[in-house]
This record gives sequence, C-alpha cells and structure tokens, in this order.
Amino acid sequence: MKTSPFARIATVLFFGCVLLLLFIPIKTRFNFFDEGFSVLNAARIATGEVPYRDFFTIYLPGQFYALSAVFTAFGTGLLAARIYDILVRFVLVLSVYCIARRLTTRALALVAAAAVTILLASAWFYTYPIFPALALGLLSVASVLEYARTCHRRWLLLAGLLLGVAALFRWDMGACFGLSAVLTLLLARLSPAGRDGSSGAARVASELLWLVGGVLVVLLPCLAWLGWKAGFRTLWSQLVVAQWTIIRLRWKPYPPLLPDIIPARLNLHGLRVSYAVLVGWLEFYLPIALYLLAFVHYGLALARRRTRFSTQQWGTLAMALVGALMLNQALNRYDHLHVLSTWLFVPLVAVGLIHEIGLDLRPLAIKRCFLLLWTALGALYLYSLLGEVHSALAKYPPWGCYSSVERAGCVSLWWDEEEAVHFIRTHTVAGEPIYVGNRQHDVISISDSGFYFLADRPSATQYHELEPGITTTEAVQRTIVEEIEARQVRWIVLMDGSDYAEPNGSGVSSGVYVLDEFIRSRFAQVAEFGNYQVWARLGP
Repeated sequence: MKTSPFARIATVLFFGCVLLLLFIPIKTRFNFFDEGFSVLNAARIATGEVPYRDFFTIYLPGQFYALSAVFTAFGTGLLAARIYDILVRFVLVLSVYCIARRLTTRALALVAAAAVTILLASAWFYTYPIFPALALGLLSVASVLEYARTCHRRWLLLAGLLLGVAALFRWDMGACFGLSAVLTLLLARLSPAGRDGSSGAARVASELLWLVGGVLVVLLPCLAWLGWKAGFRTLWSQLVVAQWTIIRLRWKPYPPLLPDIIPARLNLHGLRVSYAVLVGWLEFYLPIALYLLAFVHYGLALARRRTRFSTQQWGTLAMALVGALMLNQALNRYDHLHVLSTWLFVPLVAVGLIHEIGLDLRPLAIKRCFLLLWTALGALYLYSLLGEVHSALAKYPPWGCYSSVERAGCVSLWWDEEEAVHFIRTHTVAGEPIYVGNRQHDVISISDSGFYFLADRPSATQYHELEPGITTTEAVQRTIVEEIEARQVRWIVLMDGSDYAEPNGSGVSSGVYVLDEFIRSRFAQVAEFGNYQVWARLGP
C-alpha cells in the first residue's frame, strides 16, 4: 500500500517536532561527574592520550573517541557535545519508529516514537554512552528483521558489525542485543513451528556464524589495539576488575513490591507525595509486568501453534527479550537513568502486543484486560515525565545563556563550581596541571571530573575520575600523591561530596587517609566558594 503525500508530510512534521522536543533541555545543568568524565576523556584523547594507559576509565572508549571527533571538527565545548548527543537520541527515535513500522501500523509506530521521545527528553543526562549503543543495537535488530524477510545473509553480517560497534560504546548493551538476537534465532529455527525440512541446528549454526563473525571483525582489532597500547593486564584491571568493584559498591535499593500510596494527610502535599511514590513504583515494575505478559503470550503461542511466526511476532518477542535483559541496569543500580534503558523498549513491545492482542474487551480475555490496565498506567507514567520537559523549558529555555565559562557554551553550571573555575583560570597558566578531588578521599560517592574540562587545565593524575573502591584504596592514593609531587602541582580544588552520599557501600569509609593527610601537610586553603575549596601549595 502506497503512502499518501499527506501522510508523508505529517510524518516529516512529526519528526520535526520530535527534534524540537529533544532540544528543549539542552541548557539544563551540567552533570559534572558522568557527563564531566565523558567530555574530559574525549578532550584528553584529542590531545593524543590513550585511555587505560594515560587515564583511568571503566568504560570501553567508543563514546570518548566519538566526542573527540566532534571536538576536533566543531571545537571543544559542552554545547557541541550535547548537540551530538541530541542527534544520537534523534537517530534512536527514528530507529524505534522504523522497527515499530515492521511490527505494527503507522499510527501505532508514531505512538511508540512519541513515547520514546518523551522518555529521552526527560533524561537531563548528556554524553551517556548508552544512547549511541542503544541506537546501534536497534539498527542491528532492524537488520535481523530484514534478514527474516529476505533470508539474505548480508543482513546478519551487518547486524553483527553494528553489534560490535555498539559494544565499543557499552559492552553490556552489545551483549544484551546480541543475546536477544541469538535467542530469537534459536527459537525461530529450533522450535516445532520453525522447522521446514532442513536441519534446524545446521541452519542456526550458519546464521550464528555470520552474526558472531560480524561482531568479532569489529571488536577483536579494536581490543587488540587498546591492549597493545595500554597493556592487556591494564585493560582487564580497569574494564573488568575495577568495574565490578564499583558496581558492587554503588548498588541502590528497589521500590517496595507493595507501594504505600495512601496519603498520610488528605491535602495537596499528601496527594503529591503519594503520586510521586506511585510514579516511582510504575517506573520500576511496569516494564517487568509487560515483559512477563509478552513471554506468557508468546510462550503459549509457541507451544500451541504449528505454523510459523510472522516477522512481526518474532520482532516483538526479540524486543521483549532485549528489554528484559536491559533490566540488568536497573537491578544493579536503580534510578531514573538506569531504568531508562529498559523503558525505551517498552513502547515497542506494547504496540506490538496491542496490534496483535488488541484492547477491545469483547470477547473478554485476561490478556486484553491486563494490557488495557498496563496501557493506562504507562500513559500515566509518561505524563509524569512531561513535567520534566516543562520544567526544563521553564527554568532553562534553550535560547538563554546560563554560564560565563567559555567551554560551557551557556549551559547552566552550579554557581560555586563556576566561581571556582574562574578563580583557577585566573591563577594558573594554560597547560598548568591541577588536581580536583574531594574533601574526604576515604569516602567517595561522586567527584567533579568536569572541573578540569571547564577550567581547560590538565589533570595532574591519571585518576581524574574518583570512584569508591578505587580511589579510596591506599595504593591508588599513593599513586596520586606521587603524580602531584612529580608535576609540582600548585593548585588543588576540593569539593564537598557529602550532599551526594548514597545508602550503599560507597558511603563506608575505607580508613585510608594518605591523600587527605598529604594535601593538608603540603597545601593551605586560600579560597572557598560554596561546596568548593581552593588550596595552594605551601612554600618550600
């Protein structure tokens, strides 16, 4: 069926509105930790440094090299990094729409794209490597679906190449998409409904060879190069050992299974508190409920049907599988950001099920009732996120300027951070190394990696990203002390991170005070701006 000119124009206008909505929060406040180390790592790479060898990081470097290319082409600044991030999110929305069109109708595909746009626009968190990883992963899913339609193996090879690149941004995202693709292929070829007279096991082995081959073509040379440059032991230490150490310490509790949504007082404040509790509960448990429904529905269908599944059904099941695997993010560290990765697949699974099961309660069916209730609660959750978009427009309209720091590009900064940056820039020369740490190094929840980037001053140490279980150890603190002394650092900035303390292992003191004692013996505080102190080296 051909698309009418009116439908094409309407679709173009829709995606124009999507882009505008994604641009609304572009000037929201700088996230000096996660966003900070992303842009700083990219800036360090742009000067010729190599990750793992020249600076510590627990992530694969795809995002850092992408941002470094952006800085090289368009100048080093937060605004350039955020425009890149928004364009990545836009590609993510387009990918969702393209996949949804294969699963359902144009109208429902637009609904899925609109829902994902709201989710992304409400996430005031930029340069997060998960977004390009998700976009590449979805493109790999689209390639697998194209293979299911055409049976041309080149689509499987392309899917593998895309998975390999996605893994360079976030290896866990690449693993989730890859495992989902493998499980879907296994179910499709080895289930009773998928056999066609040829050897199912032989066919799936051939398909997996093409898929895995594409992944290895990308990953092996990149990891070999990084291992050659930084050392394979260093690579293992930072990407595996250090990452696992940090994940264990940063775990956060989940919402209770039965939420307490009865207001303590029947007034406006009590109702708002109950609403916030309900939204937090929906955020964590609604995706789980939807994926369970999908697995029950398709599990029963696979057990009962003798005919093949359609491409639409396999696509919806694949989305449910990868969405469920993405729950690993929220299970390791529950908050809005880490539950977002699984929520981005919820609209795809929802529209696929709605298209197949329907919301019509005639005839009455448990699955339809459950899906209708879920759709209503999902709409309530998305409505709550629109408040975040409205807040961004009210507090930080994108046409305003909220900082005088050149590299910030008018992006909003904390006032005390901005004042401390100006102080350091006026008391140092270009290229002079500084150290930015915490007032306590035995307990670390967060640190200001972005300070180096904003001040345009290099870090005196490879450990600009301070992490619990890493910087809190004696060995790393002694290394930092040695690097500060070797580079004869004159200025140190210390941030009070107590406001960001979390109820987990990051809040437990390691009992190591080597770095704190060194700073207090060799430096003296000369200025204070809110949570920031500036310390100068004492004379000989």
